[in-house]
Amino acid sequence: GKQQIISGTGTISTMSGGTQAVLNSGSGMVDTMSGGTQAISSGGSGTVSTMTGGQQIVRSGGEGTVSSMNSGYQIITSGGSGTVSTMRDGTQEIYGGGSGTISTMNSGHQGVLGGSGMVSTMNDGAQEILSGGSGMVSTMSGGWQMITSGVGMVSIMSSGNQIVLSSGEGTISSMSGGSQNISSGGSGTVDIMNDGKQNISSGGVGTVSTMSAGQQIVRSGGTGMVTTMNGGKQQII
Repeated sequence: GKQQIISGTGTISTMSGGTQAVLNSGSGMVDTMSGGTQAISSGGSGTVSTMTGGQQIVRSGGEGTVSSMNSGYQIITSGGSGTVSTMRDGTQEIYGGGSGTISTMNSGHQGVLGGSGMVSTMNDGAQEILSGGSGMVSTMSGGWQMITSGVGMVSIMSSGNQIVLSSGEGTISSMSGGSQNISSGGSGTVDIMNDGKQNISSGGVGTVSTMSAGQQIVRSGGTGMVTTMNGGKQQII
């Protein structure tokens, strides 16, 4: 079946199939979603309290929120914005011109395909940046950020991985653990390294601005630079 909300508010307590369509100035709520679709168009807003399956689609001008995601999808297209408060599993996909935020990621996947993605706290899981997208992880204590084509930033890394491939660009502002791995065609920078590793493979370029501890490991064919070294190690293999 289908519930269409043009203005006003509509609520579905339990959704296992069907569609809730939120248009114009409408507001839609699904308490528990195990299947089906909540589709949010321009001017509309939608919330799924608990998602264990199904999908929330946020189109241009729409705003979507998933409070707790255990499985399922939040799909954000150009001009839409979406938030997942707590992700335990599942996927947030962001396409060109869309923006997505995950407040706390314990597992799961954020795919940034030309849009912009933010993970405030990453304990595990993955942020994958493709097709010229941009991604940011504010605090990383596990998981990984993979940059294939686009730009990725980690503000504070205590553990986890930033993987820079192809034409990707990666930056870590402050590293006290974890690793930055740079492959052919990629470039990476660590502004402040207090511990951890920067691994540079053949064809990759890496820079550590200030190194107090940790390692920069440069393999054959790679290029590495340490601007200021107060401690730590640069190893050329």
